[in-house]
Amino acid sequence: MADPFPPFPTAQELIRPDGRVAIDDLLDELRLSRAELALALGLPEDALCEPSRPDTQRRLWDLIEILAQVAPWAGSLHGAYAWASTQPLPSFGGRTAADLLREDRGGAVASYVSRVTQGGYA
Repeated sequence: MADPFPPFPTAQELIRPDGRVAIDDLLDELRLSRAELALALGLPEDALCEPSRPDTQRRLWDLIEILAQVAPWAGSLHGAYAWASTQPLPSFGGRTAADLLREDRGGAVASYVSRVTQGGYA
């Protein structure tokens, strides 16, 4: 019998051999348009058309790092994105991970999520 919950892609599967994020694969997995992803990351939409820009890649890597940590308890990358978009984080004054990504604070969110997944306090 087929697994009713197929495994979600790992962070490594969303990274190309050249080290850049596979944006189209990420968009498919998250069920987002380029405009929606750009808005979520606080970037202009054309930044996703030029994915080699360092600021674009850094924010994409931050997003993938956060989603990869959250996906096991959210059930999927899409579920992890929903969590990041809606769940207020007490340690950040009730702002969401998405709010912090737009402020280019993805590294702080990734550290927070890592701490929480290891049994630390929110």
